[in-house]
Amino acid sequence: MRGRRLKKPDTKFFHAGLARTLCAVAFLLLLQHAALAQSASGITDVTLSGNAFNPGLGQTVRIRFKTAYAGILDVLILDRDGYIVRTLSSNKNSDAGELNFEWDGRNDSGEIVANEAYSVKIDLEGNDKIESYFPANAIPDELPVHVFYYDRQNGVFSYSLPKPARVHIQAGSAVTDPVTKKPKGPVMRTVANREPRAGGACIEQWNGFDESSTIYIPDLPNFVTAVYATALAQNSIIVVGNNSVHFLDTVSKRKGNSLFTFSVKDRHHHRGLSALEDTSPDLVLKPENAIWDPDKKLWKTSDSNLKIHGSLKGPSADAFSKQPGMVAMFVDGQTVKSISPPGPDFSVSLSLAKLSRNIHIVSLNWGSDYGPTAVNSFRVLLDEPSTSKELIQSKENH
Repeated sequence: MRGRRLKKPDTKFFHAGLARTLCAVAFLLLLQHAALAQSASGITDVTLSGNAFNPGLGQTVRIRFKTAYAGILDVLILDRDGYIVRTLSSNKNSDAGELNFEWDGRNDSGEIVANEAYSVKIDLEGNDKIESYFPANAIPDELPVHVFYYDRQNGVFSYSLPKPARVHIQAGSAVTDPVTKKPKGPVMRTVANREPRAGGACIEQWNGFDESSTIYIPDLPNFVTAVYATALAQNSIIVVGNNSVHFLDTVSKRKGNSLFTFSVKDRHHHRGLSALEDTSPDLVLKPENAIWDPDKKLWKTSDSNLKIHGSLKGPSADAFSKQPGMVAMFVDGQTVKSISPPGPDFSVSLSLAKLSRNIHIVSLNWGSDYGPTAVNSFRVLLDEPSTSKELIQSKENH
């Protein structure tokens, strides 16, 4: 507790109490060690030949482990939500010893799975008990991330992860709030949308533009990036190379139920979310009372009250729209309006009355309390009334 002076401990009983505590701890450790020795896991030394591979190139991954006793064995490959993708062994008799299984990156229907991180579940029934190796059945821990740089010339964002992780990378313009000490400003691009990455040095290919592909963010004042990472489960397998199907498009085709059994009381900041809940949807914005200038890639209007139509798009749009959150509107990096989530298809108004007759950047951030954020921006030229009327008349004539 800050600013409060702690009471000095009574040393008369301190050393005796410490001695009793140490003896109790040592005794508990001995009991714990004995208990572990009696209930040693029947599944040990689980390793992979690699934790990333490309099935489209004929690559495979080998799963090795040891069993302490003979029994009935199940070996399953699960997707990021705990659904069975591939059954490598089901209800088969197995001897004790070292075992090997190979996965070719295909599901039980023989199709190459979508790019994602997959986990291993091993169940062994024998010696009058059932034991499981299932590290993915837990809420992942947050990980520290070291950001190196953004290389404008090559369009590379570089950072480092201490271990394989799922990352969320955002870019925008922000300054530190003097009161909250937190960055304040709009997110303008989601560079990585809760996607799996191998540990160590990582790079993301990003051309520097915002979601609308019209604003080069590194040229803006107070350009910032942010990376949030959560650890992938031990021995996760990252599949790459399948650009023909997106994982979210396969979610509606899944059968059965998730095998995850952990419960989540606090769903704040990406904790315990399913793929659809954890992925930011696309946010499409279109001013309704403005004219698009394709040469300058901006909207022109003389109206002091800009009307904006917005919509969420993509497989995660419906799940995202039902999450609690807030929509923040920014003009030139400054917050000008906040509203409650309006629904997946909406219209909002934005006053431009106090703005100069110039080019301004309008950004919308629809932030979920669970972590994902749908973002987009556009440039608008607040034009003289006569010029705007000429543009409207020109559009009507064509």
